[in-house]
Amino acid sequence: MKLLLTDWQGRISPVFDSAGHFMYVQIENQEIVKKELLSIPFDDIQSRIKIIKKIRPDFIVCGAISCFYERLILDMNIQLISRIKGETNLIVKSMAENTFQKENHIMPGCRGKGFKHRNRKGWKNQF
Repeated sequence: MKLLLTDWQGRISPVFDSAGHFMYVQIENQEIVKKELLSIPFDDIQSRIKIIKKIRPDFIVCGAISCFYERLILDMNIQLISRIKGETNLIVKSMAENTFQKENHIMPGCRGKGFKHRNRKGWKNQF
């Protein structure tokens, strides 16, 4: 499994669109086999898309995300786990151990009756 997480000082960046740093992780047999920090320019959409296509992650984990980027990511058949907060290393560890629970990492204001979820294909609470 390949993950790409927005990273801001060891935590999930609050907004995908303006994130300039990402953590790229490869997991095999519940073990982290590769982890690296990447700088991906937020102001050059074409470069950002090209890098994401090259990496070809199975999942992108981020905080808030615009409809524009959401559609681009989903059109690349990458599963999107958005509106997430927390320490990137803890989220990676829980995903590697198959114990990740989205409800435990939801950003403030993103739960409850008043919050409208956009329809997201792919994410089916697999962890």
